[in-house]
Order: sequence, then C-alpha cells, then structure tokens
Amino acid sequence: MFGADFFNFWAIGRAILAGQTPYSYSISQYPPATAFFFVLLALLPFQFSYALWTGLNFVLVVDFIRKLKQNHWKWAWLGFAPVLFVLLVGQIDIFFLWLASLMPTRGWKAVLLGALLTLKPQIAFIVLPWFLLQWLIHERATLLKWVLVTAALHLSPLLFDPNIYQKWLASIQTQEDWRMLASPGVFALSNLYVPLLIILLMALAIAILGIRRDPLTSRAAQLLALPMGLWYENVLLLGSVPWWLVVPVSWLTFYVATLVHNNYPFAIIPLLVFGWRMLHKPEQAENPQPA
Repeated sequence: MFGADFFNFWAIGRAILAGQTPYSYSISQYPPATAFFFVLLALLPFQFSYALWTGLNFVLVVDFIRKLKQNHWKWAWLGFAPVLFVLLVGQIDIFFLWLASLMPTRGWKAVLLGALLTLKPQIAFIVLPWFLLQWLIHERATLLKWVLVTAALHLSPLLFDPNIYQKWLASIQTQEDWRMLASPGVFALSNLYVPLLIILLMALAIAILGIRRDPLTSRAAQLLALPMGLWYENVLLLGSVPWWLVVPVSWLTFYVATLVHNNYPFAIIPLLVFGWRMLHKPEQAENPQPA
C-alpha cells in the first residue's frame, strides 16, 4: 500500500525517460500531458522520490489547513481518511487541492491554474465547473484564454508522438464499467442496481443546484455527480465544512465499505458536505479561496 500509486507514476516517468511511450507501462491511464509530468517524479530512485513527494504533500496539506478560517480544532483535518490515504499511497490529489486553493476568479493566474487542474480529469470535473460558468457569464476573455492554454497543454505531447492519443484511448477503453461502480458519488448506486437513467437525473439535478451557489458547494455537488472516480477524491472537500461533520464519518464509511466490499458508502461524505453547505451560508467553514 505504501507508495503503491506513486510507484505507477514513477514507472510511467521512467518509461518515458527510457524513450518508450508512457502506455508501454501496463496500467498507465493518465492523459498524455499528465504522463509527461511524471518524468519529474522519475528523476530520482523510487525511495528518494517517494519520500520527497510525501514530504511535499504533507507540507502542502499543512499549509492548506493553516489558512482555513476555522478554530484551532481545524488540525483535526489531518485525520481525514482521504488525506491519510493520499499521503500513504502517493497520489496527486493533495497537490491539486493546494493548486485549487490558489485559484482566483479572473486573470492569467486563474487561466494557468485552471489549465493545470485538467491534468487530472476527475479534479477538473469537480473544481472547474463553477469557474467555467462564471467565466462564461462574466469573463468570456478569461474563458477563451483558458481554452487556448488548455488545448496547448494537452496537444503538446503530439510533438513527441503523433499517435499518443490513440495509445491513451486504447489503455483506458476497459475502464468505464468498474470506474462507474467505484464512483465516490451517486453513480455508485449502480452497485445497488438503481437504473442508470435515475442516477443521471439525480446527478444532473445535484450538479445544477451546486454550480448555482459558491465554489465549495459546487465542488461537493460535482463530486456527488462524478461519473468516474475514486473515494479519495473526497480530499478536495477538506475544509468545506466543520471537521467534526465528516472526519469521523470518513472513517465510519471506510469501515462500512470494507464490510460490504463496495464503494457506495463513501457517497455519504460528499452528500453530508453538500447538504450542510446548501443549508448554511457560504462563509461558514470556508477554505482558502483567492478573490
């Protein structure tokens, strides 16, 4: 378990450094632009690189919690199950959580950070919809810049391999079914044989309700509506509500999920956050969010 996900990133980076396609590594499924960023993680031997990555992510999550507008009990967020899991396996979600906390609502900083968030599509689906709607309504120039920068970022791997997107699509074509079953939101109800049409309508309603509110309520809503992802994406909800609402529940849902051998109990976490934020004013339990 320790460093399991990070080893995959490191191995993808090593494959690229060896002159191979990132999809020569059997479980490489990230978009091409993301795969090339993994080269930075592969410049050192695995043990050193994993230690540095874990240390960096711990510093980033501590910095994030330090800036929360909550009382001294905010440090209980270090016990949030998704936080500990991401740190242990070496995932990249804490890094993107930190980037999202720096993202303003306009300007080139918003454009660049918004483009970087697309390096993990699940993160983009959860964080960006609120910003994209605001840009569409109020900042169309910012939206156009984001589209152009994001396109340049994701088209750049074609310079190394014109067929790289075909290879990526081939690597992920078998992922759709189990990814939906593993969703951290309402799509996990497919495990209980809830008809897909009903799930789609629920997800659409939740997504629309959330995106009309504030960024953090939208984040919880989009996570609930996420069609494909994993439970540790809940780390993006850190600081969105008082810690006591979800930190203990995160461990309870983890325990229940192990008992039932299924992921659907994890949907309780974003559901609690979404419900709380729909019933309370946005300024309560805010996490860092530049203007």
